[in-house]
Amino acid sequence: IPAGRCSTGKYPEATIVIPALRSPENKTADDQKRTGTFAEAKEAGGSFFVGGRQFLSAKDPVAEILRVAKEELGIQI
Repeated sequence: IPAGRCSTGKYPEATIVIPALRSPENKTADDQKRTGTFAEAKEAGGSFFVGGRQFLSAKDPVAEILRVAKEELGIQI
């Protein structure tokens, strides 16, 4: 996901949803070919980020969501 790619162009006010996101340590050999990280999606200008498997398979899904928000997105909750 190139930096700023989502926030420029013909529709700068558009809501951008970026799917298939993983933390770098959660990518696996059998994963989809086109995935990105939460940090890359934020840098690209996305409005909403979609991650599923990483959270659903975590021992504590809420803790994993909070970790990603804090450590990868810089969001303090």
